[in-house]
Amino acid sequence: MHALKKTESSGQGITSVTHRQDLSAGREPAFFIGTSISFLIIIFLFFNSFPRTTAIKEIVFYLSLFIALVGIAWHKIDFSFKTPLSWPLLFFTGWCLATLPFALNLQNSIHDIYAHLIKYITLYFLIVNFFNTERKLIYLIWTIVISAALFSLFAMVHFYFVSGNNLSIRLDPYWEIPCNIIGTITVCSIIIALSLLKKTRNVLYRGTLVFCSILSGVATIMTQTRGAFLALFVSLIILFPCNKKIIGATVLVFGLIFLILPTKNGILERVRFNMVCGNERIPIIYCFSEMVKDHPITGIGFGLSTYLNDSLIDQYNNRVPKKFKQAIPVKAPHNFIL
Repeated sequence: MHALKKTESSGQGITSVTHRQDLSAGREPAFFIGTSISFLIIIFLFFNSFPRTTAIKEIVFYLSLFIALVGIAWHKIDFSFKTPLSWPLLFFTGWCLATLPFALNLQNSIHDIYAHLIKYITLYFLIVNFFNTERKLIYLIWTIVISAALFSLFAMVHFYFVSGNNLSIRLDPYWEIPCNIIGTITVCSIIIALSLLKKTRNVLYRGTLVFCSILSGVATIMTQTRGAFLALFVSLIILFPCNKKIIGATVLVFGLIFLILPTKNGILERVRFNMVCGNERIPIIYCFSEMVKDHPITGIGFGLSTYLNDSLIDQYNNRVPKKFKQAIPVKAPHNFIL
């Protein structure tokens, strides 16, 4: 009887081990797929700050998408579209597609809907699904913070020391990333670095986050982009409403950097110019407001190259009151909201 019980117990043990092995074997493909995609997306996000890295980003993006599709087709991974932004993104994409027949530059609109909307929505869902733990999210934050800091350092060294530009000139590296776009990289990096700084207690990590934030902050100031300054401080107030230490320390550090750097003269000069001659954004707003009046629902298409049509821009610039007419019209809705 005792031997029988022992045999039954052994059989149950073997069954239990076999069951665990089966579960482990079932999880292995999902783990491999998830890790591979996460690694590829990390590479994409790291190089996203840098110009002239399109080939690398295209390879890792399509490779991660291919692996995800294979995993979904073989039922090896779970993939969800349930996020707070899913419906807004769906409606916006649907609107862009539905108004394609009214696009003034149809070919460019089709290209830009795919290249600058659908691809980034796809990247968004890949990030949501494969960076779904706190640990992975921290890896993501570190990648963006370090990438932005290295980009800022490289851009400033190249522009001011290699190219020999005066420190009072606004940072504009003449690459694919113009000065008014640099802030979208640096401000985002500073905000998420501060959010991580609030949670970590490791002295080395905190020092690295502060150093990276200062590099990105200096680059932001050197661009002399007022929209970036506004975005940074409004974000601080919204995201850290109860943390006066973070807001106060950030304002103090950035204020000191601003006072030390010679670029402050350029910023103050632009402010004085606007007070005397009027804000240069007002003529831009007037011009593109006329365009909105003519196409309030359908728009003129999603393609950015549409605005390169001289006759189109001149047509609307001529309808602007003489006081706000541009001598050389800006061919993009630059800082339309600001």
